[in-house]
Amino acid sequence: MFYVESFFNIFKKQPIKTFFVVFFSSIFVFSISNKTYLTKISNSMFSASTKSDNYFNFLLDKGASHQHVIRKLRNLPGVKKIILTSSKELDQKLTELKFESDIINNYTAIKVIFNQNLKSTSVNLVVNYLKQMVRSDKIIIGRIHRSKISKPELSMEFIINSFSAIIFLLFMIIFYIWTVEMKRYSFLIEQYQNKKYASIKISSIFLLLILLLNSLVFVNIKYTSPKWFIVSFVILSSSTLLLSVKNKWQF
Repeated sequence: MFYVESFFNIFKKQPIKTFFVVFFSSIFVFSISNKTYLTKISNSMFSASTKSDNYFNFLLDKGASHQHVIRKLRNLPGVKKIILTSSKELDQKLTELKFESDIINNYTAIKVIFNQNLKSTSVNLVVNYLKQMVRSDKIIIGRIHRSKISKPELSMEFIINSFSAIIFLLFMIIFYIWTVEMKRYSFLIEQYQNKKYASIKISSIFLLLILLLNSLVFVNIKYTSPKWFIVSFVILSSSTLLLSVKNKWQF
């Protein structure tokens, strides 16, 4: 209890520094122990923002049964969705393409959307199947719009690792500043209360606090990696204890 009280006495003397020491150390442990999950989430978010659907439009003569054609297409593998284009939207597109708008009275506009990961050969098979199913004078098929996926210049794993390294560097700087007061306090304890290794023991209290905080996160987040949790804490502990024993404070 003596060293717990000592730690909180130091906390009272420099609360802002102590807060940032705890904050940066916790963020470091969290980012390392959850880096696989964070990479997965970041990649999925990035992919969702850069991917678009593969699709094509076609006009089907109203003399043909569009319900039959749609039902057949929906059963094909790789077809995600089929949409009937509204008359207003079709009329607008035909006007943009300088087609006679009267064509709207003779055709039904249909949009076929494919799964994002569908190969080009599979897309072409669907189009060819449609051509075989409907006579050429009953259908007008538009071009296939293929999704363009922009790849990040840097992998998300590299970015997260770089972020963890920066956080660790900030922690080391603020902890070094924080240890000035801690070593002064430890020196007084060792000199006048006949205690040994006070700085290491106070730092151990700090590490126990970080372990407790991150263990609560570990319990509540199922994606935390036990291996990386241990690795991050070992890195934090070794660097913390090293700074605690180096360059003892003197009058």
